Parts: sequence; C-alpha cells; structure tokens
Amino acid sequence: MRLYYRLLVACILLMVVGASVAAVSYQMLVRQSEARWISRLAHRLPFPAARVGSRWVSYAQYLDHVDAERRFLKSQAGQAPNVPRLTEAQIKVNAFEQVIRSAAVEEFADQEHIVLTPLDIDRVYGTFRQQTGTSTTPAEFRDILQKQFGWSEEEFKRFNVRPILLEDELAKKMPGDKDRPSFAIQLTDRLLRSDVVRYLRISDP
Repeated sequence: MRLYYRLLVACILLMVVGASVAAVSYQMLVRQSEARWISRLAHRLPFPAARVGSRWVSYAQYLDHVDAERRFLKSQAGQAPNVPRLTEAQIKVNAFEQVIRSAAVEEFADQEHIVLTPLDIDRVYGTFRQQTGTSTTPAEFRDILQKQFGWSEEEFKRFNVRPILLEDELAKKMPGDKDRPSFAIQLTDRLLRSDVVRYLRISDP
C-alpha cells in the first residue's frame, strides 16, 4: 500500500507540474503576457520564444526588446514626425523579429570569428557622443539619452550600438563576390530557412 500511495503522490505531482508548465506556456506563447510574475520567471528560466538553428531566443530577450521599443516610441526621438505610429501588435512583432535577427547575426559572427569587446562598443559610443556636438559631462549625456531615446547608457549600447557595429563588421567581411553573396543577402536568406522557428503567436488584440 505504501508503494501505491507513493506512486499516487508522484502522479499527482507530475500532473500539477504539467498543468503549471502548460499554464505558463499559454501565458507566454499565446498571450505574450508581460505580467510581473511572468517577467520574473522568464528572466530566471530560459523559456524559448524562437530558435535560429541551434541558437535559442529566450522569452526574456523578447520582453526586453518590447519594453525598449515602447520607451523609444514615447521618447523625443520616437515622437518625431518621420517615425510611424505603431499598434501594440506591431510593436510586439517588431521586437520579436529583431531578437530573431540578432540571433542570426550572432550566428554569422561566430562563423566569421568576429568578436566585439566592450572597448569596441565604448569606442563607437564615444564617437557617437562626439558627433552630437555637445560638451556635456558623461552624467549629462546619459540624461540626454534618457530623454531622446528613453534608454539608459547600457541599454543604448545593447539595443543600438552593438547590433549596428556587429552588422557593419559582417558587411565589411562579407561584401559579396562571384563566390558568395553579400552579408545582407545571406542574412535575408538565413531568416527564411526552415530551421528558424517562431513559437510566439502574435496577433492584433
């Protein structure tokens, strides 16, 4: 009888865990929930949102990009006349496609042995700061970033500087010739391959 009860308890636990996983998966994959408990869970456990070959895109990465895009669209730069107004679904799709693109770009960077160091990123960031024509202190410039883009210095480097610099380096190394297409063409083709799998189902509310 003891064995029977132990098996019964084990079965109940499996059912509870299975139901919990199913509920969390529904909140993420179908509803794209941004509830605080979902965000905390996603940043602690690597729930997948997409896959590019053997490289996984986490739900936490997707949430970070959605949040960054929303804050940009509310900033001074995001309110410029030439920036299109987006629906919630469009914001989510843009963020989702950006994290998938980033995963594909990272894959190309690995293949081409391109590694960006913090010094590389800081150098480009410093050049950007000089080109703005301001003579502000670092703290004042961080305030400008917050007002203009809605991002912190670290977020600006993560969402803007690093992706652009990495794609620029790949474009230089893969200019295209008779033997192989350019980086831009290869990236477009890569994103259309069958091993790019999207798990989120984003639709207009």
